[in-house]
Amino acid sequence: WTSSDSSFTTVNRANFIYPTNNATAVDTTLPFTWTSASGALAYYLYVGTTLGAKDLVNTGEIQATSYLAANLPRSRTLYGRIWTKFPTYWDYTDITFTTADYATFLYPTNNLANVNPAQPFTWTSSAAALGYRLTVGTTAGASNLADSGEIAGTSFVVPALPSNQLLFGRIATHLAAGWQWQDIQFTTVRGAYFL
Repeated sequence: WTSSDSSFTTVNRANFIYPTNNATAVDTTLPFTWTSASGALAYYLYVGTTLGAKDLVNTGEIQATSYLAANLPRSRTLYGRIWTKFPTYWDYTDITFTTADYATFLYPTNNLANVNPAQPFTWTSSAAALGYRLTVGTTAGASNLADSGEIAGTSFVVPALPSNQLLFGRIATHLAAGWQWQDIQFTTVRGAYFL
């Protein structure tokens, strides 16, 4: 028998939980999440259009291990970097990922108040879409108030909705790989409205 010895130190830095490296169809309505690192003083998230860039997301130093990045481009290869701050140095982990190409709401938008249901619900188009489905309900993901079924268009007039109530909408995009969706909540106008 013969042997060779070595000593090493394991890496202690934040690593991405979502999305992961080389992930495809990344749902940009979900937050970026990463592991915590022992002894870390802060974290700093970059998202950019090139490796190491922060032209899309630049959080500054934060204590949290997640961050919701709004309005990232769809159907694009992007780059993420999570920095970990230690007392005497910074360390980072990089990932590359591709965002999904799915519809997102134009009207109403998330947390919008005084939504007039007589105005059509509208959403962005997706070049990869096989169809869309709009649902509206009294709880997240529910369709007890409106369900368009699978349609080709990017707008839909919902039937009468209760006034002055918190409601939940979902626009789902049928893609070759399955369904992707965006959820929103909104409050309808107080009182009567014209249909």
